[in-house]
Amino acid sequence: MRLVHVCFQLASKGKLQELESILSGNKSKSAVVDKKGRGLLHHAAARNQLAVLDFLLAYGIGMYHFLRLIIRFCSQRVCIHHINK
Repeated sequence: MRLVHVCFQLASKGKLQELESILSGNKSKSAVVDKKGRGLLHHAAARNQLAVLDFLLAYGIGMYHFLRLIIRFCSQRVCIHHINK
């Protein structure tokens, strides 16, 4: 399994120490995205891994990924709101 996929799994499962260990050796891994354009922030947020989110933001993950996460979340909420009307 590629290291990038391991990072996505660690972020999703909230395994902060392991993720921190991998990223400390290679900060560029924090900027990768999967086939759907989701980064580590997306994977952590989808599973409510707040400690991982805090770490990634403090670690210096790009604001671009953070803003994409917010936009995606808000657009999903708007769609759900319109469906429920």
